[in-house]
Amino acid sequence: MPAKAPVPSAPRPEHTDSTDHTDHPGSTDDTGSTGRVGASLRSGVLVFGPRWQNIRRVSRTGPREALITCELDAPFTPDTERFALHPALLDNAAGEPFWDGEHDDHLPVSYERIAVYGRLGPRVHGRVRGHEDPDPDAPAVRIDSLITDDEGRALVAISGYTLRRETSGRRRADRGGTGPDAHPTGARPNVRLVSTEPADLDSLRFVPGPRVAPGPGDVEVEVRATGLNFKEVLTATGMLDADTPDHAYGLEAAGTVTAVGAEVCGVSVGDRVMVMGAECFSRYVTVPARLAHPVPDGMAFAEAASLPVAYATAYDCLVRRARLRRGERVLIHAATGGVGLAAVQVAQRLGAEIHATAGSPEKRAYLTGLGIAKVMDSRTLDFQRETVEAGGVDVVLNSLAGDRITAGLRTLRPNGRFVEIGKRDVASGTALDLRLLEQGATFSVYYPDVYGTDFAECWAEVSALLRTGALPALPVRAFPETEVTEAFRYMSRARHIGKIVVTRPGADGTAAGRPGGGGLIPLGDGITNAIGVRAVHDAFALARPQVLVSRRGAAAREDDFLVAEQILDRRPSASAQHRPPLPYDCVTPNGATEEALAAIWSDLLGLDRVGREDRFPDLGGDSLAATQIVAAVRKRYGVRVSPADILDGRPLHALAAFIDTHRTTG
Repeated sequence: MPAKAPVPSAPRPEHTDSTDHTDHPGSTDDTGSTGRVGASLRSGVLVFGPRWQNIRRVSRTGPREALITCELDAPFTPDTERFALHPALLDNAAGEPFWDGEHDDHLPVSYERIAVYGRLGPRVHGRVRGHEDPDPDAPAVRIDSLITDDEGRALVAISGYTLRRETSGRRRADRGGTGPDAHPTGARPNVRLVSTEPADLDSLRFVPGPRVAPGPGDVEVEVRATGLNFKEVLTATGMLDADTPDHAYGLEAAGTVTAVGAEVCGVSVGDRVMVMGAECFSRYVTVPARLAHPVPDGMAFAEAASLPVAYATAYDCLVRRARLRRGERVLIHAATGGVGLAAVQVAQRLGAEIHATAGSPEKRAYLTGLGIAKVMDSRTLDFQRETVEAGGVDVVLNSLAGDRITAGLRTLRPNGRFVEIGKRDVASGTALDLRLLEQGATFSVYYPDVYGTDFAECWAEVSALLRTGALPALPVRAFPETEVTEAFRYMSRARHIGKIVVTRPGADGTAAGRPGGGGLIPLGDGITNAIGVRAVHDAFALARPQVLVSRRGAAAREDDFLVAEQILDRRPSASAQHRPPLPYDCVTPNGATEEALAAIWSDLLGLDRVGREDRFPDLGGDSLAATQIVAAVRKRYGVRVSPADILDGRPLHALAAFIDTHRTTG
């Protein structure tokens, strides 16, 4: 790779506190075109220099579509010899000013992907299309842009360009409205998260929904952050049936109380609370007041949203169901997940000896660092032998599936207690050999009545321990709500430690974690914003076709090379794992379909390579991963395959041939 030339200093906007919009362009003539010639671009936050006065014509081609023509004035045309992507042309042709109105300006925040095919000349054209949003008051807009030259040749393609709305003179309430001036119920619309297609994570959408006025004993909360749970991923991928035909996601959240019903004591409008309930992936959610408890002092909403389900489940299972006592031994499976880490903290507080499993060396090292007595691999059955050789355990908290349930039961001492919190085997009716319980062991399936009195009492006990610091915060990986699909996909890959949350503006996403093991994980699990910006500038300085930069999965797509999640979204120690040793060689995929399918498998399973003879189960693929392959194949090729087709042991090249045949024959 040739050495990168240093990046020249780009002309940048001048910072100002001005809120003068007198010269802000925006008048539209009868043809639907907006004249911008000679206008000085301004916002309530920035005033742009003369290079940004380059918009020659804006033609609306639809409600959320436009064609934008930009041309640098003659004194500035030499800039294009110095910059592969001129910042002023890029800003305007990508569509940023098109969304500005009389009172609202939009500032760029992020984008999902940029494909660079050539340098920008002095005159370019931008075709801009805005994503539909059911909420007219959404704090941001997302657009796709294609920038071309006079001949129509593509120069830059931008996907998922996010612009944050800034309203001049309005009060910013990052902590939520309080007191009698808070928004009354119904003043702002609600949205809820649903799947528009079964078993397809890409079909997750925020759609309009009603705001429910709190009845007696209820409170309404404006959600700032929502915790994501594995049950929701199973539902979204089709592994579990939805509770209702109109199912909306979200089991826990944190936010600000906006309204209270009659007979509510101890909760007031403006309180910062963490809650449990239904449809918490909404802007507003109404829940029983007894399920709303104060956010611990100094804790960010994003951290608080990670606590209710994990800690209430762990506490209910270990303290109330299993009756774990000091000096007893407990086996906690998948102990680096949200419930798993919460269970570790509860068990340590009780004085129990902990044995634990996790699925990767990095996760096992993390658990060892917590002082856990014995840490084992959850992806093999060796934990059964190792635990029995160590003398067995009194309690098993299980979330593993299939034959690992039987293996876990074999680790129990006489009168041991096995608590099942997994969902897949229960839903599929997996048989259980009762002889494993003949020494007085018990087997219980955890299915709490969230709205019942017992669970409310449990959650109250847990929240009190959290407020006093007796139980610490959990590690949190936060995704903005614009990346909710990626949050689901990230959890499905089981690569995280702690909890995953989805945040809205005001979630205190930059707040420092509290002492005791919690805290927000920064962008990219280690990469800083400064490093990311330098990488982008280095890429833009090259006058060659290139594609770079997003937080999506890395893959080859036709002629583009995307460098993304595997590069910018992980620590070096958590990069793609080596293909496991198999009794057959790794043969290079042959043909476009095999190559694309290998890239999908590799990305989903986190492997450095996949061969055409490889079988999905041999690579560690399970039924959850198979459902995502099904959705990816249907979306890309329009071919319907089943999880059984992927899990039946056929090699990758056979599945690719099946796809090609059915794509050809229809």
